[in-house]
Amino acid sequence: MMDQEKINKNFKKWVSTLEKNGVDPEGILNLMGKDLVGMKSELFQYEGGLIFESLTLTKYAVALNKLLPSDKAINLNSLLKVTLLSNIGVVGNSEAFKGLDIKTKSLAYLFECNVPLSVDEYAAFVNPKTNMSMLIESANNMVKLEIK
Repeated sequence: MMDQEKINKNFKKWVSTLEKNGVDPEGILNLMGKDLVGMKSELFQYEGGLIFESLTLTKYAVALNKLLPSDKAINLNSLLKVTLLSNIGVVGNSEAFKGLDIKTKSLAYLFECNVPLSVDEYAAFVNPKTNMSMLIESANNMVKLEIK
């Protein structure tokens, strides 16, 4: 469980990290509103869990990326963007998205909000075999280990 102060602190960190990495979160916030702030996630079933999961995923992804040789490392801005935004598809119940997985819904929201994605960033959402996807999946497994 998380108190409101921690939820707000995490949300501010999420927004500021996106802004520092070239993403204007205004469109996302306008589309999702307060639902995004208090949303639960699959792993963290309490208010504020979605943002907390995104931040935790990002922490592990960055740590793993630092372990890679420089020629294999993922661009940090891209890694931060994808890890912070990959789970926003949890928010909302639009009929248009019925049956879509979370990453695909997240990608649709990003397009709707005009969030620019590089080819590598887009590929990380749709192709589990890219280097970025594999690194993020490893980070996601670390998040799961943390809560086990």
